[in-house]
Amino acid sequence: MNSILLLGLIIILVLFWHESLQVRELVIKRCKTICEQAGLQLLDQTVALDTISFSFSRSDLFQLNRVYKFEVSENGVDRINGYLSMRGKTIETIQTITENGATTLHQSGHKQLH
Repeated sequence: MNSILLLGLIIILVLFWHESLQVRELVIKRCKTICEQAGLQLLDQTVALDTISFSFSRSDLFQLNRVYKFEVSENGVDRINGYLSMRGKTIETIQTITENGATTLHQSGHKQLH
């Protein structure tokens, strides 16, 4: 019985890991597009998972919330922190944070990643 539970847990973890990799690749593509539209360069061409949490949607469905961190540049020299927030597979916001405050590059239009 314990080996079946362990096997089930391993399968769930592998599926979660695989899904997370797929979402991350889609987030990178979307982040590149938004940054290019804003005249920013996505540094290192990648994003990193910063936080992960769980919540329930309006229809009481379990949702995974993720925040990805990335860095952009306006001129190729400076480094500006950016954050992409997701609820489920919907991007909520993409914003940059500087000492002058936050700049929102994208606000949720309830567009899901595909």
